[in-house]
Amino acid sequence: MRIIINADDCGYNEFVNEHIKAAINKGKVSSTTIMANMEGVDGAFALYEEFHNKVSFGVHLNITEGSPILKSKLLIDKGFYHVVDGEIFFDPIKAESYRFKTMPQNMRDEVYKEFRAQIEALIKGGVKISHIDSHHHIHTSVSMMGIVKQLSDDYGIKKIRRIRNYVPKSISYFGKKRRRANECQL
Repeated sequence: MRIIINADDCGYNEFVNEHIKAAINKGKVSSTTIMANMEGVDGAFALYEEFHNKVSFGVHLNITEGSPILKSKLLIDKGFYHVVDGEIFFDPIKAESYRFKTMPQNMRDEVYKEFRAQIEALIKGGVKISHIDSHHHIHTSVSMMGIVKQLSDDYGIKKIRRIRNYVPKSISYFGKKRRRANECQL
């Protein structure tokens, strides 16, 4: 059995990047996923340069936080983004509202373009993308599954994070036992 420990949110900011770097140096993670649209993406590129031979780097697709790379007029008009002092940000509540219902095709087309822009930003930064994941697991929503499959085909990315995490029973058992022990100490 092979266990993959992935550090999400690489590129979120320098604080997160520093902690991912420390975890890699300690041998605690074997994978990380980069958020192309967040403030720490340049630091994530530096981590890639330093560690790409040691851990795998994937894309952490994001439509729930931060600013979009593309500023889709349609998504602005549909309220998918919110505008604050002239700055455009993703609206996490709107994105989450499509988790279990289908997003209209014209909106899915715009999200697809945004995701392509995020992947292209990583490729332009020199990253060889090993897998696809997403912020807040949005890639597992009904509306996103077809988009993610298309992106996988478009870019030849063969690995996509599953809908849920699987842990061996022994790890799950000891985790529950530890939680119960900690609860008793309170």
